[in-house]
Amino acid sequence: MKAVICDLWNTIAYNDVKKNPVDQLEELLGVKLRGYPEVERVFMAKEYDSKKDAAIQLCKTVSVIPKEGLLDKIIKIWNITHTEFKLFPEVIGILKKLRSGGFKIGLISNTDCFSIKAISDGGYGKYFDSMVF
Repeated sequence: MKAVICDLWNTIAYNDVKKNPVDQLEELLGVKLRGYPEVERVFMAKEYDSKKDAAIQLCKTVSVIPKEGLLDKIIKIWNITHTEFKLFPEVIGILKKLRSGGFKIGLISNTDCFSIKAISDGGYGKYFDSMVF
């Protein structure tokens, strides 16, 4: 074995939100987002310049008019996901131990482009040889 590949959410990281953001968005928009497979592609397969751009595309995808107040609420829900971002307590120690054992470490995740910023802003990117989102 030469490398270890990790997933992000609920594998090495979690967030302390009280209610799942997708559930919150479903209530806000009045649609079942899990019934729209393209929703994952909206947030997870494209990079956006801003969360507002992503929120507009989400609304268009589920046929909801992207009004300004609604966009602000969507952004607030999505921001919580990243402001409450945490690695599980043992992760850093395990990554350091793997690195000292000569292993290459990769991070692969089907997360949104904004999670990438949370990882780099938190200084966690240094623990991975490669990250693919």
